[in-house]
Amino acid sequence: MHARSTIDAWLSQINPDDPSLLLDLEGQCQLIRSPSEMCTLFLPANTSEAVMLYSHLWQLSGEVSANQYEALLGLNTLGIKTLGCTLGLDAHVRSLVLSYSLPLKGCDLDGFCSAVDSFFSATGQVRKEIDAALKPKALRPPHALAGRAGNALQQSRFLEKG
Repeated sequence: MHARSTIDAWLSQINPDDPSLLLDLEGQCQLIRSPSEMCTLFLPANTSEAVMLYSHLWQLSGEVSANQYEALLGLNTLGIKTLGCTLGLDAHVRSLVLSYSLPLKGCDLDGFCSAVDSFFSATGQVRKEIDAALKPKALRPPHALAGRAGNALQQSRFLEKG
């Protein structure tokens, strides 16, 4: 079965009461769990190997500091904090986008539904991570713990010499 017809069949089985829940001409479909939980399903025209799930999570307003960018990039490290998804920047609209590529080979309706549910869960978790990364941190002395450990180390070295 062609990828597009497979995806359309899965979508119609997910919600048989909504005949509009199909891929549009561009290969996209909006999936809405609640007013605050939305994602786009995208099947690129040039491939039938994977379907993309993506969601705009955060609109960047104003300037983002180097430390904030570093924290945002850190979220992507090994996909741990993004739960296997990828966090990126849509520079045209200054929006942080979470995406996941779901391979279609070997995927069935249950696997598709599970992946969509997992993606929605990931969007909620990553929103919390972004919020924490972009919140101004309370000011504290740099290397507060390192200073104490350094003093203890210096004292022990002094005692050894004496």
